[in-house]
Amino acid sequence: MASLYEEVMENGVVYLELRGVGVELYSREQGGADVVLRLPVVTARQFGLHTTMQPERWETVYDENKFPGFPRK
Repeated sequence: MASLYEEVMENGVVYLELRGVGVELYSREQGGADVVLRLPVVTARQFGLHTTMQPERWETVYDENKFPGFPRK
């Protein structure tokens, strides 16, 4: 499940809440962190993340037979 919300007192900021996904968090020496999310392919497609990949790579990730009703592109 994913939800996007904003706090009343924070202008220009939104929060993305994901439930039931795998997460890896790596602290950075410069501050902050790198976050790796393990998302279901259908969720990645819904977020439009397939548009950031090489089309050939998406073809290997996405199997139309496993996800009927979700267009490849």
